Amino acid sequence: MKKIIIPIIAVLIIAGLFFGGKYIYERYKSPASQVASIKQETLFELKEFKDVQKKLEEDNIKAQQYFAQNSQNLNEKQKEMLYFQIQQELEKKRAELLKPVYDKISLAISNVAFDGKYTVVVDSKVIAFGARILQMM
Repeated sequence: MKKIIIPIIAVLIIAGLFFGGKYIYERYKSPASQVASIKQETLFELKEFKDVQKKLEEDNIKAQQYFAQNSQNLNEKQKEMLYFQIQQELEKKRAELLKPVYDKISLAISNVAFDGKYTVVVDSKVIAFGARILQMM
């Protein structure tokens, strides 16, 4: 009798794990992810980005002129300090000018992702492997 009960219990346990596991998987599996890709380099073609880039180029030229005028009578250490200060100011200006552009881009991507029910948006240049349709984007 004992010899019959042990295999029956083993079969019931295995069946319970199999069917119970399948039930748990079906109940709690996540919905299929929807992936979209963008070509980040196309963002640099936006008018807003080009306007900022033009402004930064103008500021860079002004900074070079300022450095040339104000560094003539300075020693090397003072020139380095002046150069570093100018670079910090240029970087601060760059961040201030680009923030609204990046915010606008981020909002646009978020809106499209939300409307299209995409769970992930990636840059098409960094897809190492994916379905052929993703690699062609």
